Amino acid sequence: MRLQVYSLLLLPFLLLGCDGALNDAHGKGSKGNKNEQAENLHHHIIVDAGSSKTSLYFYEYKSENKELATNIDIINFVTQSPGIADIATTQIPTYLSKMFNDDLLEKIKQASKKNNNAMPKLIQGIQFYSTAGMRNLSYSERAEKNTAITTWLTKWAKDKSVHLTDKIDVKTISGKEEGAYSWAAYNYINHQFKSDLDGILEFGGASTQIAYQDKNLNNANMTIGGKDYPIYSQSYPLGRNVVQAALKNTNECHLLGYSDTARGDYTLCREAAKTFISHKIGETYQGNQYVNEFGLFAGFYYHAHFFDVKTNYSFKNLQEKADTFCSTEWDTAKENYSHYDPEEMETYCMMAAFQGALLEDNYHLNDKHRFHPIQKVNNTKISWPMGLLLTQKYQE
Repeated sequence: MRLQVYSLLLLPFLLLGCDGALNDAHGKGSKGNKNEQAENLHHHIIVDAGSSKTSLYFYEYKSENKELATNIDIINFVTQSPGIADIATTQIPTYLSKMFNDDLLEKIKQASKKNNNAMPKLIQGIQFYSTAGMRNLSYSERAEKNTAITTWLTKWAKDKSVHLTDKIDVKTISGKEEGAYSWAAYNYINHQFKSDLDGILEFGGASTQIAYQDKNLNNANMTIGGKDYPIYSQSYPLGRNVVQAALKNTNECHLLGYSDTARGDYTLCREAAKTFISHKIGETYQGNQYVNEFGLFAGFYYHAHFFDVKTNYSFKNLQEKADTFCSTEWDTAKENYSHYDPEEMETYCMMAAFQGALLEDNYHLNDKHRFHPIQKVNNTKISWPMGLLLTQKYQE
């Protein structure tokens, strides 16, 4: 009986001790868990300074130790045209101020409150990375612009009391690096690296990229979520603007009636594109037998959309649709595709021929591979900045 009384008297203390032990087992109590969640919540600005426009992404995400980032959300997105390469250095402050505006500052302030920060405006860092447009400039001109951007961002952060836990990083990345980040973004958005890893094919305004995982032919290594991935990534100066400039005087690449000498012919245009590619970059055989599936981005996606082969993409289907289109007369095409800008629409004969020459004749891909023309996954647009956000280490 006495033992029972003592047990009853001690019960509240025993329960309290157990509760403390449970809190210790989980690391912290409920208040501690809230603080821990806040500590794992991060905010980061990444700027994609492309050839035709500059895009600012303000990300919110969760990250703990070396684990894969989760709950990635874009809480502010703004673009500015033209690309930074086409902006005079003296105009860079005006150009940047339109993106780093009061709305962004308010979003930073709101984000800092979620972290319970003593400082009202605190973010991880700012990475301002330019791509093909800046790569085409001379070293001195590129360095001058990047220095001006760094100076302006540093002053902006100081004047606006924006505190950074990481440094401001401004540079022009290689096409290889850009392709690798696109590869990471696609495989994360698609399945968070939990399935077979797909390759990517990207066709931009100034360059084109191919990237995939390859243990035997890798030229770069990435660390994502604490795991190392050997990557083959390559970029060529064969973007849409480059191709159009190279083939603009090839009559077979223009619809009949577009000019006095135009005589649209898919096969002959493709031969001209193949010759141009060989002269520009030579033979570029890829070790793509190790990858079965590829995501098709940017221009490749728009080609598939135009020719209505998004859901049944194959080189055979694309070629058949392109062959028919290339033999269409200019006036008829303008009627059939009245919802397109005529000058943009007319280039799709040339673009489809180039695509066939690059992917089949030069990359040696074929219809045994599976291709997925894609722009978004789960309403999230695929873009290389997300891949940069995920990457803990990149090394060539």
